[in-house]
Amino acid sequence: MRQFGGDAGYVLEFSARVGDVPLVGVDLVELDADGKITDVEVMMRPASAVQALAEEAAKRMATE
Repeated sequence: MRQFGGDAGYVLEFSARVGDVPLVGVDLVELDADGKITDVEVMMRPASAVQALAEEAAKRMATE
């Protein structure tokens, strides 16, 4: 997938599947002047894939 970056941070694109549902997303990673991570934000689409991911995560956490 794609990645973009500079001194202020990085954007990392990813793709996955939750069962049969394809998912595409990006991680937005912000860095301080020392290169340390100060913030991470994850965005995913489509909404149906995000819902499927939430349901699968809930199932797995309930069994542990």
